[in-house]
Amino acid sequence: MAQTIQIKRSTTTTTPSSLSAGELAYSGKSDSNKLFIGHPDGTTGPVAIGGQYYTGVIDSAASANTASKLVIRDGSGNFSAGTITAALTGNVTGTVSDVSNHDTDDITEGSTNLYHTTDRARGAISATGDLSYNSSTGVLSFTQAASAVTSVNSATGAVTLDTDDVGEGSSNLYYTNARADARVNLQTGANLDLSNQDTGDLAEGTNLYYTNARTDARVDTILKHSNHSNISVADGSNGQLVLTAASQYGDSDARGAISVTDSGGDGSLSYNNSTGVITYTGPSASEVRAHISGGTGVSVSSGAISIGQAVATNSNVTFNNVSVDGTLTSDDITSTNISVAGNATITGNLTVEGTTTTVDSTTVAIGDNILVLNKDESGTPSANAGIEVERGTATNVSLLWNETNDNWTVSNGSATSVILTAANFGSTYTGAIDGGSF
Repeated sequence: MAQTIQIKRSTTTTTPSSLSAGELAYSGKSDSNKLFIGHPDGTTGPVAIGGQYYTGVIDSAASANTASKLVIRDGSGNFSAGTITAALTGNVTGTVSDVSNHDTDDITEGSTNLYHTTDRARGAISATGDLSYNSSTGVLSFTQAASAVTSVNSATGAVTLDTDDVGEGSSNLYYTNARADARVNLQTGANLDLSNQDTGDLAEGTNLYYTNARTDARVDTILKHSNHSNISVADGSNGQLVLTAASQYGDSDARGAISVTDSGGDGSLSYNNSTGVITYTGPSASEVRAHISGGTGVSVSSGAISIGQAVATNSNVTFNNVSVDGTLTSDDITSTNISVAGNATITGNLTVEGTTTTVDSTTVAIGDNILVLNKDESGTPSANAGIEVERGTATNVSLLWNETNDNWTVSNGSATSVILTAANFGSTYTGAIDGGSF
């Protein structure tokens, strides 16, 4: 039988979305035709490493300059492709369109567009009049003329003058102390000086002057509006106000304004208006017991509640049927049948001693990493063991350890099972290793 290894493949997807480290895949899609491998780091995307696409590029290479084609040397070892656009290093002959990686030291000066030099720049400048120019140093100098110029900034060329050198105009006049004094007198006149005046000379406006009568009347109004009619206001000595209050509210007045009503029921409530003490007496034992009565299976006598058996924490309790709507916690339950409609959590070991264990759930989650089958075998093994899948009307499939032949047998529902042995994975493998598709 032929030996075949089939890697992952696809004719509809250009690039596999992901590959495990070292995993191979090939895309036969017309715009791909590439061989991919999973990057060794296991996280970077698939890497193209070959395929028909790249062999086609190599096979179609020529010495002629053709778009999207690989250029190779001709029979003489030269490139005859014509124009090549690239960043080149070394000597180049012919017309160069980009010299961005060169400077003027690498290119000979022409006859029209000359290079800039300091001497050439200084020689292109001249000066006349009050300016003089040194073409050797490039310095411009200014010679001050006999005029109203105070100073000249040689760096910026700014000229400084003062008001003695510039004639006064007709609108924006110069400042003088005499002009300022005249302007103030013109606006305020003799009323500007108030040093010999007082409030008696000024008419009262919105903000009224202070008087004792106005103050007394205002304080009296505030006290009356605050419901303090028992406080009187009078003038005292040295301009002080004297506030006089009538006798205040006493303890007896407060106690007399309180009363307590006992409306019946258990206990009692009373009030002493002389001392102001409120006394509450709780219900008696007989009053409390009068509200308690026994129910089904429960009796009450002299305040003691009892049932038909002891229910201490160490008692053995017997019930007919018990329904628990919540959580039942126990370390010792004995029953012929136990039915749990909700969730059951067993924190200890679960031992099932019956001959058949049936699990009807759709999903079984097991935390153990090793499942032990055929645990009761203690001597020489003879029974096969494994996993079988019920497939309804179709033939069941299974993964079984064949105890007679000492190998794993995979049954896919056909009459012939696939045998898995170490020899299958030696130097020669009989069958196909299929990587699937993507």
